[in-house]
Parts: sequence; structure tokens; C-alpha cells
Amino acid sequence: MASPALPLLVRIALLLGASVLVSVMRRRVGRGAKRNLVMFAGTIGGVVVGALIATPLSHVYTNRTFDALDVSMLTCILIGWAVAWPIARAIPN
Repeated sequence: MASPALPLLVRIALLLGASVLVSVMRRRVGRGAKRNLVMFAGTIGGVVVGALIATPLSHVYTNRTFDALDVSMLTCILIGWAVAWPIARAIPN
């Protein structure tokens, strides 16, 4: 039987990993308000798609130690960044 604290620890690990990833991505994108706006749009798009995907996933994975919402949100945010990255890099400083 899993510990009741395990989901909390998984969420904390996901939050710390996401924080580090966001700071690395902001550094890689570079300066510029337009670049940051494009990456922000990619983040918001990823959150929306992640929320839409997480609803059916939460019904499929009922016995789990991870939260399907957290995992699908982070995955979709990465996909949103992958789409926004070439657009943001094409914007001049």
C-alpha cells in the first residue's frame, strides 16, 4: 500500500521540475517582450489542451500514485513551448 504522502511528494517534485524548466526556457528564449508573449501564449495553450486531455485520463487511471492532470498539463505545456519556440526565436531583439 502506498503512503498517503506519496501524491504530495510527486506534486512537489513536479512543481520543482516545472520551476527549473520555466527558468531555463526563459533564459533560452532571450530578451524581448514579444518573445516572452509568444512563449506565454504557448504556455496558456498547453494548459488549456492539458486540461482537456486530463479529464478523460482521470477516468481511465483511477488507481495511480501520480495525478493525471499534472502529468498531462506538463506534457502539453512542453508541446506548446515546442510550437512557440521557433516563432519566438524568429522575432528579432
